[in-house]
Amino acid sequence: MAAKHSKTGGRPPSYTHEDLVRAAAILEARKEELEPASLRAVLTEDLGISKGIDTRSLQGAFDAFMARREDERRQRLREALPQETRDAVQVTVAQIELALLDQHGEQYQALRSQASEEVRKLREDLDAYRDRVRDLTRELENAADKLAAQQEQTEVERCAREEAQQALAEEKANNVVLQARLAERDEIVRMLRPAPESAPDAVGSPSPLTTSG
Repeated sequence: MAAKHSKTGGRPPSYTHEDLVRAAAILEARKEELEPASLRAVLTEDLGISKGIDTRSLQGAFDAFMARREDERRQRLREALPQETRDAVQVTVAQIELALLDQHGEQYQALRSQASEEVRKLREDLDAYRDRVRDLTRELENAADKLAAQQEQTEVERCAREEAQQALAEEKANNVVLQARLAERDEIVRMLRPAPESAPDAVGSPSPLTTSG
């Protein structure tokens, strides 16, 4: 019986790849199914490895072991092929490679042409967009100039109205003053005008030419 393996600190597994190979060979010799549970049983019971094998870590080791076994099996199959077969496969692979390269080359060229056409259209759209932006900018500038001119004209008209209103108010004030002066002058003239003399009484006063009787 093989010497027992021990774990150090519980970190490294208590079995090696060679232990897995030996355990798998025992299971295959017994015609038993190769799986983690049966592999663990052989490792602990037949090979004397510690029973504290972690099931989860054993599953990962089992998967890696089976993948490695499959790779080795395929490698042996390839190495067992006659040289003529290997040469024929290489020729076929080379032909397939050329066909794939040709196909990808055609697709790549088509994609480049399509991309170039799309880039050309995008550039045309971009140029049209820039032209439109320039046109809109000019329209906005013209509208701003017109608005400024209208505002300036409105300001001129407002100032003219204010000046006319001020002139009218001054004219009214001057008219009031003039009327007051005219009234004052009329009053002075009236006061300076002599009073009219009263007419002699023709009945009561005797005429100087009349002699008494």
